[in-house]
Amino acid sequence: MNTKKLKIGWFSTELLNDHFDEWAKLVEFKHIRVLKSRNVLEDIDVAFIEGAITSESEEKEVKKIRAVSKRVVTIGSCATTGLPSGQRNQFDADTQASIQFLLDRFAQSEKVRSVPEVIQAL
Repeated sequence: MNTKKLKIGWFSTELLNDHFDEWAKLVEFKHIRVLKSRNVLEDIDVAFIEGAITSESEEKEVKKIRAVSKRVVTIGSCATTGLPSGQRNQFDADTQASIQFLLDRFAQSEKVRSVPEVIQAL
């Protein structure tokens, strides 16, 4: 039986979970961290994105993902609302100044954004 599988991309800091082998029987993973060099960023039916957008490089990556995906699904509160990672967006000036060296060291944006904030602007 040759059943067409849904083509998905899983974009996360996680390695999916212990059920990868079971899921692979049901869906075609076009992009997932565990695939490493075999990842393909094209022709994705559904992209699942986890995590808030905290840098320009992450913003560019999410825009690329959106461009090649029919649908995007956010996973977790960080990707969906930007919180709790985005709590630093509400820091007062003194607190913001005290963490600025970390933002600079790790090339972080001034503000944390959710995935919808980034892709709705397209």
